[in-house]
Amino acid sequence: MKRICSVLFSMAFALLLIVPSVQADETLKIGIVDLQRVITESKTVDFYRQKLGKDAEAMKSLFFDKQNAARQIDEKLQKDGSRLQSGERNSLQEKLQGELKELQRMKEDMELDLKKADRELSERSLKDINMVIEQIYENENYSIIFEKSAAGVVKFRSTLDITDKVIKAYDTK
Repeated sequence: MKRICSVLFSMAFALLLIVPSVQADETLKIGIVDLQRVITESKTVDFYRQKLGKDAEAMKSLFFDKQNAARQIDEKLQKDGSRLQSGERNSLQEKLQGELKELQRMKEDMELDLKKADRELSERSLKDINMVIEQIYENENYSIIFEKSAAGVVKFRSTLDITDKVIKAYDTK
């Protein structure tokens, strides 16, 4: 409750600061953008996500190949282990242990790489989206543009929503 009051107070204060600076012949132009909707509906972000998905599938394919190789060694040990000479059996067990360690490292590396790629994708997308919003702000003479969730906007007229405009501009960029 305190946070909501604080956000509302901050917004009201910001508007009070802006209104006096608006000259008599200049109108106050407010825009509201829903960044979450831009991210979910943008074709550009969807393209990036598909590319990330393809990269993830390629990594998973290599992982599954390695996993199958380890499974074959394990099956050979289970099936023929008692018939193998101790040196050969020990060699296969060591090889299996090495493969399992490599699989664990590979899995951890893959998860880290995917998280890093996703974070970089998100950062790049948000940076590009913010540049588009800045261009719209400048080109269309907005006094202020609020981000819907960050500004704590509960209700507003649909004429203030510039989300579709941002999505269109971002996708054509």
